[in-house]
Amino acid sequence: MKNISKFYLKNNNTMDFAELTHKWLHNRILDVFSANDIPKDAKILDIWCGNWNFLNQLHKKWYLHLYGCDGFIENEKMLNIAQFKKQNLNEKLSYEDKYFDYVILTEVIEHLENPNDLLKEIHRVLKSGWFLLLSTPNVHTLVSRLLFLFTGKMFQFTKKDVKFTVFPGHIAPFFPYIFEEVFRHMFKIARICYSNFIMPILWREFPIRNKLFGNTVILVVKKI
Repeated sequence: MKNISKFYLKNNNTMDFAELTHKWLHNRILDVFSANDIPKDAKILDIWCGNWNFLNQLHKKWYLHLYGCDGFIENEKMLNIAQFKKQNLNEKLSYEDKYFDYVILTEVIEHLENPNDLLKEIHRVLKSGWFLLLSTPNVHTLVSRLLFLFTGKMFQFTKKDVKFTVFPGHIAPFFPYIFEEVFRHMFKIARICYSNFIMPILWREFPIRNKLFGNTVILVVKKI
């Protein structure tokens, strides 16, 4: 992944979280995480942690051992709530084997040139029996199916989505059934859920969460 140090920097080198993901998706992911009932002393890693919004929310919920990695430090004042490492996601993760209880990978994998390599690294640093929370654009929506039928392109993976301004855009569509087969000896999908349906163009949220209408698929994956 290319250096993103010029990525929408605002207010003393901080990033507006809304530039990366909408508030409703962030809240939905927090709900899914909370449903797992993770112990407060668990070691939690947020990969490509952006402006630390998710880590800050976990800190407010009294989680004690928080870690983040990203392409650059965006908000140094957050270093008092989590341990941070600068990380190129095309390289080996800078952590020991079986170090973490929970890994968070939200809206990242679709941007990677070699997503399977990162998933193997996550398997390495994750403790057996513990979890990865992964979110990515849902390619199975009704909108995506209709778009592919008439244009051969998938929603959120059109030409404008691929040509992102600062680092690779949406270049790696994710299919849960392919993931399940490729990583059948490494991971098991424990739960699949979806974000609320967002109406294209209008960008309004509707309380519909399923495979055909959820804009984002969220997986809770257990390491075997």
